[in-house]
Parts: sequence; C-alpha cells; structure tokens
Amino acid sequence: MNTGLSLADKGFNPDNCNNYILSIRIAPDGFFYTLFDIDKNKYIQLETFSFQGIIKDNDWVQTFRTLIDQLPFLLYHYNKIFVALDFPNPLLVPSTIYSDETKESLYKYNYYQERNTTLLTDELTNNQAVLIYPLSEVIRVNILELFPTALIKHQSSCLLEQIKQQLLHNNDSTQVFIQVNKSSFDLIVFKALQLTFFNSFRYNSLEDFLYFLLYALKNLSIDPNTQTVFLLGNIEKNSALVSQLLKYIRNIDYVDSTTNTDFSYVFEEIDTHQFFNLFNLKNCE
Repeated sequence: MNTGLSLADKGFNPDNCNNYILSIRIAPDGFFYTLFDIDKNKYIQLETFSFQGIIKDNDWVQTFRTLIDQLPFLLYHYNKIFVALDFPNPLLVPSTIYSDETKESLYKYNYYQERNTTLLTDELTNNQAVLIYPLSEVIRVNILELFPTALIKHQSSCLLEQIKQQLLHNNDSTQVFIQVNKSSFDLIVFKALQLTFFNSFRYNSLEDFLYFLLYALKNLSIDPNTQTVFLLGNIEKNSALVSQLLKYIRNIDYVDSTTNTDFSYVFEEIDTHQFFNLFNLKNCE
C-alpha cells in the first residue's frame, strides 16, 4: 500500500465532522477520499492510496481494514457519506428490459459472474437505464460494516448521471467523454442529450488505448478531426498519452470539476478533472 496525494487544509477539525461530507472511491487497486466542508462550501481534504500485488479478496479486505485503522477519523459521524465502487465489468441496460427477475440472466449473457459475488444495481433515472455490477460478497460485507450509513453506488452510475446533469449543453450536438483509469478507459457518447454509447476498454499500452478508441469512434461515425473529446480521470495534461492522442484527435478538452463549489488553497497543485467522480459524489443522491 502506497500513499499518493495527501492534501489537507489546516482548518480541518475532526470534531466538526457533522458539518462535513465524506466521499470515498474504492477500487481493486486503491482507495481515495475527500472531505467537503458544508459551512464553507469547499473541499478541504483529499488523499489517495494505491494497493499493489493484491489478488485474493481476503487480502484486499485486510489491506483495506489496515488503511482504515490508520485513518480513524473516517469512521466518525459525518453529515453524509458517499461511496463509489470502481470494480470492473459493470453492465448498462435500458430500463425497459430490466427487472429483478431478469437481472442475473442479463448479466450472465454479457459477462461471466465470479463465484461468491453479489449482483448490485443502480437506477440511472436521467438516462433511463440500470447499471448491473458484481461485487465480492466479503468486500461488500466489510464496506457495509465500516460505513453502514453510506449511500453506495458504482462510480459509472454517478459519472453518467453527472455528465447528463452538468456537462451537456447543446441539444443537437454529439459530445464525447473519455474517463481514463489505471488500466482501462470508459468511452461515453451522448447525441442530442441522449446516451448512445458506453463501454469500457482494457489496455496495456498507449498503442492499445489508441487502437480501441479510434476503432470505436470509426464505428460510431465520429470524425476525430472535428469532434471535441473531453478527458477526465487518471490523466495529466502533459502526459505521453495526451501527446499521442493529439496526433489523432485535433480537439481535446478537460471537464470542469464541479459546479458552485470551491476548493481549499491546498488543491492548487492538482488538475481537478482527475477527480471529477470523487468531487461529484455528493451530487449523486
């Protein structure tokens, strides 16, 4: 387990947690959290941790609990707690074909479900869809035990809903978003304010990333020479990936982090588009 970012406003007061909102992202390879001060309407703390070499669920849980033991204030009483799960293989289906009775068959038609996993669902009201996603039962039990009052969703659910609410402006346009993760990326396309494409692609190299992206854009009849593509997630503006993307996609931009909220001075050193999901969890009720 390694610490990544550690940003903390000097005004953070553990005794004032009832006036804070705690947002958490939990993934197979890491743990991220941020604190939002309701009274001051700003984010005051952000920390990220990476997990390495963990394969078994029980080992993941042990690492997770060790980390929480080192951050005891995360278990204090907060005004609200939001948890975004970033585990792989979510399946998005239209609301019109989903039912509790067909959940398992819909998922197993598209993905292999591992043993000892539970299928969870999020309803995406703004997109008329339901997200079905698996979670290890031992991981699910431990998250619920540590954060029993949290609103828990898959991070893709929050991302799609927040894009629809915050980032779509032109009724007739095609808008393309790419969320970059450590070893995968999500390609999201809206046309005339309607979600028309959402898929995740795993990659091992820059060449993989470019191949999957350009192939998908071609099949969606999207011209990379004219279409603006918005980036968010685990990608820096001066990265090698961006340099390569600019060779094939003429117009690249980055999403705004949040609306109507501020950030402590300690956030000046980061590009907030990298944490769009985390900063918008509190808007996912």
